[in-house]
Amino acid sequence: MPQSSTRDSMKQLITLRLGAAGFGQHWKHCDLVANYLATFTSELLNKSESQENLVSTVLNELLEVVFRRNSGAGEIGITLSGDKKQLVVEILVPVGEADREFYTEMAQLVRRQDRDELHTQQLAEPQAEEHNLSLSLLQLATVYEAILGVIDVGDGNSVRLELPFPVEP
Repeated sequence: MPQSSTRDSMKQLITLRLGAAGFGQHWKHCDLVANYLATFTSELLNKSESQENLVSTVLNELLEVVFRRNSGAGEIGITLSGDKKQLVVEILVPVGEADREFYTEMAQLVRRQDRDELHTQQLAEPQAEEHNLSLSLLQLATVYEAILGVIDVGDGNSVRLELPFPVEP
């Protein structure tokens, strides 16, 4: 998989490490972590409350995907980098082979030319678990211009999810 340099020119704002088992025990962790990180980064970048809500929403959607695919082993690392125009969320996620394939397929899905149509179609379909996860990632891509990238970190046990998205100037 290609390496990304999106974060290279950005200022690292915050890094948070969570035990995957602890994170996976409670659904509300996604919302709490997303709100905390959104408030923290918005304060650092002097963003409005509406931008804080945007960051929280994007983070919550991505964290929900990680929560649902969480095996309960290892550690989840979350890093936010950014500037006045763009934020980049990076999540180091412990994975097995099935999870690695899932994230790779999802990164390909959100880059498809017809992703807007896929998003609309999925909104009308029955809600299976995998469907909800792909719908969340399609929504991030179509509504928030947040395109998921997956980077193999080379240890065989984890991948780095990278999600850049624009924020107001």
